[in-house]
Amino acid sequence: MSKSIPPHVRIFIDFDGTIAHNDVGNEFYKAHDAFEPAHSELEAGKISVTEFYRRACAKLPPTLSDTDVIAFASKQTVDAGLISLVDWCDVQGIPIAVVSDGFVNYIRPILDAMGVRRLDVFANVLDAVSLRPSFPNASEACNCYCASCKRNVVITQAAADEVLVYIGDGLSDTCAASHCDVIFAKTELAAFCNAERIPHHPWRVLSDVQRILEQYHRSGGFRTRRQAVLARTRAVEAE
Repeated sequence: MSKSIPPHVRIFIDFDGTIAHNDVGNEFYKAHDAFEPAHSELEAGKISVTEFYRRACAKLPPTLSDTDVIAFASKQTVDAGLISLVDWCDVQGIPIAVVSDGFVNYIRPILDAMGVRRLDVFANVLDAVSLRPSFPNASEACNCYCASCKRNVVITQAAADEVLVYIGDGLSDTCAASHCDVIFAKTELAAFCNAERIPHHPWRVLSDVQRILEQYHRSGGFRTRRQAVLARTRAVEAE
């Protein structure tokens, strides 16, 4: 009897509130007096996430430089468990990538400072000269709470035979997580999963996530989730 081939696994991890303790994007706009009134209008449903970013970026000081952004990034606190998680993924040959509706301009310096430069980052981009935002992963076929669609990243980066793992915490993670098989959720994402009856693992720090992933790996427990597979198929057809 031939031995079954273990499934391929791919991990997607959110940044704000997941790797970083705070929503770094919100803190960035607050630090430059660019958060309001656009954020209140977003929460009231008067504008989209994309429009929020455009209005907030328009209020950034024109003298803002890459050096200023890096200096801001250096003051943010992060979950140091990411380093061990990435190292474990490297040993196991499991791809792991950051998916964020924040901006690569502050995400990359933070990851570099942590020593995880090898991580792929899928996020929005703030032009260093014009300070205008761009959204390279936007999707017209999705109406999720994102400017740069995380679900779009998930379905375009993953192969059909992979088991997809998602780690997140917020409203911007709900759509992408719905299309994944193994979900680690806290705060708003956990509330969404509970309301939609989506199986998930609660977590507090990334060492919790790594411990459970190691258990999956030892037991051969990585499995696709039927509803997630169907959702991915529908999403691919819609794009």
